[in-house]
Amino acid sequence: METIRLWSSWSRLQELLVPHYIFNFLVIFAIYVLAAYVGLEIAPVNKFATLVWAPTGISLAWLFLFGFRYWPAIFMAAFFINLFTGASVAGAFGIAIGNTLEALVGSYLLRLANFEASLSTVPDDWWCWGRLSAHWSQQR
Repeated sequence: METIRLWSSWSRLQELLVPHYIFNFLVIFAIYVLAAYVGLEIAPVNKFATLVWAPTGISLAWLFLFGFRYWPAIFMAAFFINLFTGASVAGAFGIAIGNTLEALVGSYLLRLANFEASLSTVPDDWWCWGRLSAHWSQQR
């Protein structure tokens, strides 16, 4: 039984070290950092807060489409960009944890709800958002 666990762990490690995983890891890291940098450049409040935070959507979509195994790339990118912009190590660590958890939990909930990622349901999605927008505008 112990041999099976060790073999399973070893094959999991080999899966994580294949070239396409490393390539995808570097791609999401670079996309996240670039999107975060652009988002922070247009920050009207201060250098850590912005009205638009595209990395959230990017990381959520990436984890949903390619799997949870890329969460370390999200964490490292969030930590790096916050450290780069002047946050303390503790502050950057806390923000990175939050950014990573929002992508993981959001992706998990989308999977739990059997969310369909195909573009064949776009009209239905627009109708749904239109109805919600109309409802919310009547509430004000």
